Amino acid sequence: MKHFNTPWGVADQVHSLHPDKKILRVCTPEHGGIAVALDLQMPACLAALGMEEGGYRWFEEDEAWAAPATAFPTFFHPDHVRGAKETLQHRYPEAFMAHFGGVLTAATSRALERREWEAATAGNFTVTSGFGDWAWNVPTGYVYACGWRKNDEATAGFLVPADIYDVNPARLVLDDFPRWEPDRTLPYSKPQTRACTGGGVSEPVLQAGRLACLAVASALAASQPAQGAPVYLRAIAHDLERTLMKDPECSVHWVAVIDETDTFGPPKRVWEFDDHLLQVSLAHGHSEGMLVYVYAQADRYKPGELVPLLRIKLLCGLERALREMQAIWTYLNDSPEFVKAKTQP
Repeated sequence: MKHFNTPWGVADQVHSLHPDKKILRVCTPEHGGIAVALDLQMPACLAALGMEEGGYRWFEEDEAWAAPATAFPTFFHPDHVRGAKETLQHRYPEAFMAHFGGVLTAATSRALERREWEAATAGNFTVTSGFGDWAWNVPTGYVYACGWRKNDEATAGFLVPADIYDVNPARLVLDDFPRWEPDRTLPYSKPQTRACTGGGVSEPVLQAGRLACLAVASALAASQPAQGAPVYLRAIAHDLERTLMKDPECSVHWVAVIDETDTFGPPKRVWEFDDHLLQVSLAHGHSEGMLVYVYAQADRYKPGELVPLLRIKLLCGLERALREMQAIWTYLNDSPEFVKAKTQP
C-alpha cells in the first residue's frame, strides 16, 4: 500500500491486523492509529470515537485506538485488549458504560474525576506550568507556578514551596499562596554552580539510560544463513516484538522496519550488520508515546554515520521507556532469540 493516505498524512508503515485488510495499523512521521473499514460493523458507542475518511473509520493511536481493540478483540494482543478497556474507562467513560454496562464514578474513572475537580475549582487558580529554583530569581526551595482561572480565564503567578508543589501540581489550587512574578530581565536559567546531576532524575534511571544508549558490539560466532536465503529485517522486527510481548507489562505498540513502506509486499531490507555496532536511542514521539530507534554504525570511529534499522513505538512514560530500551538492548546483545532470528531465514 504505497502512498496510503491517512488523516495524519501519508503512511510510512502499514500493518494489516485483519485477513482481508479491513483493520490496519498505520503510522506517519507525525502520528498514527488504527483504520477500520466502514463495512465492518462496530457498536455505535465505539464507532463514535473515530472519524470517517477515505472508506475507513480512523482511531488515533493515543487513546481512541481503544475502540477498535474493544470492538474486535480477536485481532489484537490480549494485553492490548486489557489496556483498551482501561483506556475507555479512564478516557471515554460514556463509551465504556454504554458498551460494558455499569456505572462509573469519579472514584473509578480519571476522566470523571477530572471533570468533577474542574467544576469544583472553576473559580480558583489552578496550575498550567511551573518553574523551579533553577529559573530566573525563583528562591531556593520554591516553584514559580503559573495559574489560570476557568471562570474568567484570568492568569496570575504564584510562589509555592517545592515540597507542596511536587505532591500533585495537577490538583493544586493556588489561591492561598502569595502572588509573585520573576524578574524576566535575568537569564532564564541560573548559572550552574555545581556539576549537573541530571536535573533531579535518579541515578539508577540515568544509568539505565546510559546502558541502553551504549553501542552494542555484535560479534556473531554462529553459522551464517545459506546462500540464497537471506534474513530480512522484517523477520527480526517481528521476533523482537514477540520477545518483548512476553513481558506482561510490555508497553510496545509496534515494531517497524525503517524505510520499508509497503508492509504487505515482500520484505526488502536484508539483515547484513553482524560486523557493525548497534545503537539504541530514545525520543519523544509527536504524540504522548515514546519512540525507540535502532541504528547500525558501520565504522566504530565514525559514530555519526548511522544506518537506521528499526523504529519501536512505546505507549508509556520515561521510566518504563528506559526499561523497554534495556530489554531491546538485551535482545540485540546476541540473545538466544536474536541469534536464532538472524541465522534461520
